[in-house]
Amino acid sequence: MIRKITAFLFCLIIWMDAAAQSLVDTPVHITSLSINLAGKVDSVTEFVMEPSVLEVASNQGVGSDTAYRPDTALQLVEQRALKYDEDGNLLMDVTALWDSRKTQLQEVTATRYAYHKGKVAYCINRKDGSIADSTVYVYTAGRLSMCELYDEKGRYKGRRQFFTNREKILSTISNKDARLELVDMTRLKYNEDRELVEATYHDKDQRLVMTKKYEVDIDSAGHKHVMIFEYAKPDTCTGMESYLLDDMGNHLEDVTQDARGNVLRLTKAAFNEYGHLVTKTSFMKDLDIACYYEYDDHKNWTMKRIYHNGQPYRFVRRVISYYE
Repeated sequence: MIRKITAFLFCLIIWMDAAAQSLVDTPVHITSLSINLAGKVDSVTEFVMEPSVLEVASNQGVGSDTAYRPDTALQLVEQRALKYDEDGNLLMDVTALWDSRKTQLQEVTATRYAYHKGKVAYCINRKDGSIADSTVYVYTAGRLSMCELYDEKGRYKGRRQFFTNREKILSTISNKDARLELVDMTRLKYNEDRELVEATYHDKDQRLVMTKKYEVDIDSAGHKHVMIFEYAKPDTCTGMESYLLDDMGNHLEDVTQDARGNVLRLTKAAFNEYGHLVTKTSFMKDLDIACYYEYDDHKNWTMKRIYHNGQPYRFVRRVISYYE
């Protein structure tokens, strides 16, 4: 779990901008793709629905084909509720799944956040109605420096620490267990322009496990092109990713390749004049996923349509209430 958190935070930093990122003051909360919340948002309720499917058998004999067609009705499969205070701080994030046997929503996960002087002080996570774990956030000189982790019974289970270099840029992320012994570590290196050029991942004995190298170029249109090469061993590339970013840091195109250069996933996106996502399409070996967004007058998206291989898969409708 700790390793997953480290990987998530690191990917989040790179996702936000290809250039070097200073250490974030508070954890950044992001929904799928982009939450795009503008204005005085009080609460958001997301309804995830899928078309109901009718099965129509063409023949009843042995070896007969069976045809499937989507019904026009939509069936609720998931609901997500988010509550914010008047300063835009996320207070509660609850996800519930539809239980067809009980014909009601059942809470699956929930996170409650508490703040002190505008920064996250702690969060408590629930799973299936019971406390799963919690995190206490520690700040030094106004910057996030450590996360103290606790299990479902409030017992200490480890910490995640963030260190900066002389330029006040995030340089090291370390994970330690309940005995404060090192679990793993990530180190970041930058060039003279404060752009990230290398990330190295180390085990509990600080032995090198994996290296990621970053190369940044600017194309003729002024877009930033970032290439990330992954090495499990020196001079042995095991995979590659690349991002194409516009002036606002939006990902126009993402490509994931294997060691042989075969494209595993290609994602293209388009944004409106406000920099908000309008369409996003991912191409994989046997699956194409397309998402289309609609926005309200406050520039917040209220509808997301998802298609798999051209067929309706899911629809996400948002009901947003605002503070006056």
